[in-house]
Amino acid sequence: TPPGNDGTAPETVFPACLDLLWPGTVEATIGVEPKGATQRELPFVDAVGGPEAQAAAEQAITSTACSYSRPNSDTGFMIGVAELPPTVSQDLEEALTAASDTYTVEEAYYGTLYTGEIPGGLSTIKIAYIFAGDRWIVASGGSVTIDAMKLAAIDAHADRYTAEREQM
Repeated sequence: TPPGNDGTAPETVFPACLDLLWPGTVEATIGVEPKGATQRELPFVDAVGGPEAQAAAEQAITSTACSYSRPNSDTGFMIGVAELPPTVSQDLEEALTAASDTYTVEEAYYGTLYTGEIPGGLSTIKIAYIFAGDRWIVASGGSVTIDAMKLAAIDAHADRYTAEREQM
């Protein structure tokens, strides 16, 4: 019986992280095509910022994350997708909403979007989080814009990735 047809939820299947984004999104964000960028897969927790987000990332049921950077510069970003337990997702969204001095929130067709900036190493880290059902999409980076992180998160919108859809 295929997943989901026996009354259970379909298994979440994410593509390889380096396949989450269209090449044009990477190029628009850091100024080089993916094949010219430095790419690497990384733990999902490394893509998020702040203690509440890191604690939530450690509780992810499944996740994938990777980074893209322009060689010989501090321009780069991380993209990741995770499936969170419902209470973890709810608690994190409440914490982000309460941190209105750091994050702005907007509701959209793809889910709830939080954007903000936090202090980082060489530059301020720009963050975009999307919550859509049990999916948490993260885009974060330095020497990039909030709008670029927002567009990257939307591009990686993980609500479209399930085993059920792959079987269609």
